[in-house]
Amino acid sequence: MEGFVGGKTSSEIAANREPLVVTHSLASLWPALNWNLRNFSQTSWTTLYDVLSTPVPVARLCSQVDRDTSMPARESVFYMHDKGHSSGSIKNSATGSTAKPPKHIHEMSLQSFLDVSDALLQLRNVTDTSKLRRYLYSTDYDELEAELNLQRDTSWRDFLINDFDCGPNSKSGAPCENEVIPSPVFTMLHPGSVLQARYSEYHTMRVQLQGRATYYLFPPHSSNFPLHVYPSVHRCARQAQINLYEEGGQDPSVCPAGSSPNKRSSLFQTSEKKDSPAPPPAVVQKVVLEPGEVLYIPPYWFMHSEALALSVSLDVLSVSQEQLLLLPAEHMGLPFQEADVATKEQRFVSAQVFLVHVLSRIKGFKSVRKYAESLYDSRYAALYPESGLFIQRSNFQCLRDNTKLYNRIVRKLLPESIEKAAAFVAQRLNDPLLHSSLQMYDDNEADNEPRPNPQRGVRWLWLGNYIEQIARWAMGDPEEVVLFIRECLNMDTVLEVIEEVEGPGAVKMEPQEDQ
Repeated sequence: MEGFVGGKTSSEIAANREPLVVTHSLASLWPALNWNLRNFSQTSWTTLYDVLSTPVPVARLCSQVDRDTSMPARESVFYMHDKGHSSGSIKNSATGSTAKPPKHIHEMSLQSFLDVSDALLQLRNVTDTSKLRRYLYSTDYDELEAELNLQRDTSWRDFLINDFDCGPNSKSGAPCENEVIPSPVFTMLHPGSVLQARYSEYHTMRVQLQGRATYYLFPPHSSNFPLHVYPSVHRCARQAQINLYEEGGQDPSVCPAGSSPNKRSSLFQTSEKKDSPAPPPAVVQKVVLEPGEVLYIPPYWFMHSEALALSVSLDVLSVSQEQLLLLPAEHMGLPFQEADVATKEQRFVSAQVFLVHVLSRIKGFKSVRKYAESLYDSRYAALYPESGLFIQRSNFQCLRDNTKLYNRIVRKLLPESIEKAAAFVAQRLNDPLLHSSLQMYDDNEADNEPRPNPQRGVRWLWLGNYIEQIARWAMGDPEEVVLFIRECLNMDTVLEVIEEVEGPGAVKMEPQEDQ
């Protein structure tokens, strides 16, 4: 059941898919804003589990600056690593280094967590900081709420977003079937710590409970430029490769990536073609949240955050239409018989054929090669530069050097199954909900000047992830996904697809009797 926020339902706030700060809402009256964490640490909440720590002591923060813009410029930047990914060894070939994961600490007392926070606030007066690190604690609020009996301390369900025509506040009034309510995420972040820009498919209502924090919000199309999102097969998936925080307090809204907002990072210039179009203007929104204020973050928007004090926040998550639209395509099985994909050669040829069919059915695509080059430029150019040894030493050609074997594999595939599956995926991507996101700009008839389309890029993000996951299956190694993208998706044009549309309507004519 959704509540009312500032005179509007939370769903009305989310309707335009634009970030919005809500003040003087019900959250400003929550008892959680007055929690005494010190009292908690001595009574009911003594231990924190799965605490994350920055890789190096705070003492090194001001003395050592990493100039590699794909790495944290300050060691207080948290890159959240997915422990399910086996590709954490993927290195930045330009520097030979990897994005450093925060260290997992099995447990830490809440009192120690608060002591370090206090010391960080007084860092200028601390003479020995060699043992101080910055810490991040995040957990499902459902568990915390039940364990500490905090049901009356928040009314977070009031901030759930109903993205569908169901429920008591909907137009239809129909009940919501199989409604999924994800657990809110409770987070505590030490002063001066930074969470790298990352995105979520959910609607997010971030409620600032205690402390102040600065947030920088980038629309979905920023995944290409200026953020250069990590590949989905990388342990830093969903996050920006470009570090937006420079030593000395550089404001990302003024200068993303430590350079001009409308220039590409030097690490991504190695693959740029001379005739590449100019990147769209960087769009970023900045807000400082005070306790009791709420920030709405639309699906697939990137959020980069910095704690100005001990930041305590609660993220209320709601399933989005975009998420449910694309989920069936993501979970659909591949249209191959097991015997036809037994070898690596069979897998990458089959994957190539299927993906070319998918791309050929997506509205707006004219060249598979240009799309693959764009995907490489945005996600892989810094990780695997064209001049790097990994690319130079590879002899992978996607069987272009063995056409006889290639043709034999293709002949065994089932065209009807491939076309049917490709049409299903493309149908989801061509849905009106996402189709407008193809446009780089909205047309402004009033002043005849183009303006960035904030939702452009949702299916760019999803499609890139989808291709990478299939390529990973085909190649068997996340390190070789880039080879598949460069060598297997190199067709200059798309397939000619005959699209079936609904035929003309029928009119029944009644015969007239002769007068």
